[in-house]
Amino acid sequence: MDNRNLIDISKHRTYIEPDKSLMPAITHIGRLDFSSATRALEPHTHNGAVELCYLERGVAVFQNTQQQWKLEGGDCFVSYANELHGTGSYPLGRIKLYWIAYHTDELSRWLAGNAPDAERMKFADALGPALPRIFSGSRRMGAAIDSIIDAYLGNSSLKTIEIQTALLNLFLPLAQKKGKTRIISNEIQAVIKHIDQSLNTRVELQACADTAGISLSRFKTRFKAETGIPPGEFILRKRIDWACKLLEQEVSVTDVSIECGFSSSQYFATVFRKYMNQSPSEWLKNKVR
Repeated sequence: MDNRNLIDISKHRTYIEPDKSLMPAITHIGRLDFSSATRALEPHTHNGAVELCYLERGVAVFQNTQQQWKLEGGDCFVSYANELHGTGSYPLGRIKLYWIAYHTDELSRWLAGNAPDAERMKFADALGPALPRIFSGSRRMGAAIDSIIDAYLGNSSLKTIEIQTALLNLFLPLAQKKGKTRIISNEIQAVIKHIDQSLNTRVELQACADTAGISLSRFKTRFKAETGIPPGEFILRKRIDWACKLLEQEVSVTDVSIECGFSSSQYFATVFRKYMNQSPSEWLKNKVR
């Protein structure tokens, strides 16, 4: 029988396929923290396993064969068993991402084996087909996955108990339906509208704070709390999204840089590569293939 135990750790990424004797229901678990864009995530499946992804910071796009979803910091994405999914043509950008894949029935037997049948079945259902595709998570989820990984890699004499406790800290709130829909206040919605209408000019953060009717420092904190990313990065990402739409309309790179409020085509190309991991012309060429 294959007991796995694959561990791949680099400076910015940890990926583990755990030993089944320690985590029998978990097919893989990992985390990454990228400061610049990398390649897109190729389409793949997980052989009967559900995968839960928690985006702690940044913006990411996930898709299956039918639909595409844009996530912002604090959002969770779920790919269901045997579902083909990836990021399409969108690279993994400046993000902090956690993920864990599991078999629901085996997970419920392992973590809730002593519970009454009705509770165990409810636990399995809540973490499988009843789990929403997209929902708001919390930093507690990232901390729980950190604890699972740290316990697995550690040498504690209570290793199995530590792993199971950390897994329950992650999954029990989800089974109790504690994930929430992201709510953006009217004040921050007004700021986003102001940004959308001002992408071809310099967007001053003080003007955004004035639009929200709060101080600049309070605005920065509140904007990040509600959207998941700082306002400056949000504005740049909005400009890059708009630039992609213009490039698809065969607008020249020079004209796109002007239309999207960049000081020069060179600066535009630098920012574009930072977020898309390719130049504007390379992105367009790959997009139309």
